[in-house]
Amino acid sequence: MLSEKTQSVSTSGSHILQNVIDKNIMDYQKSMLDLITNLHRVQILVQMNNLQEEYDPEEDFKWFTSGEVDTISFKGKYIAIWKKQIVGSGESAVEVERLAKAYCGENCTPAIVYIPEKEDAIL
Repeated sequence: MLSEKTQSVSTSGSHILQNVIDKNIMDYQKSMLDLITNLHRVQILVQMNNLQEEYDPEEDFKWFTSGEVDTISFKGKYIAIWKKQIVGSGESAVEVERLAKAYCGENCTPAIVYIPEKEDAIL
């Protein structure tokens, strides 16, 4: 039979060992959580990059010239077109580009078009 002192040292040692194991488990769980978080960030960046690559400005041009777009409310203004949508309008091309980039991201290059006040000015 073990003495009381030996049992106390043994119990104390097992508590220390359990604390070390618990800390290692918590560190491992935190590392895994960080890894998963970073993987999700990478997936989001890849998806955003794929969206950027799929953009076809020719489709926007066809959409804009098809007659589907009601330009009456934009006469005398600039508009930004991105993926068959008007994503900004304003008095200057710079203002409209800023609005468009706020909508579709800094890396997008929207089509900026000026809508003249008189129809005969449209080429």
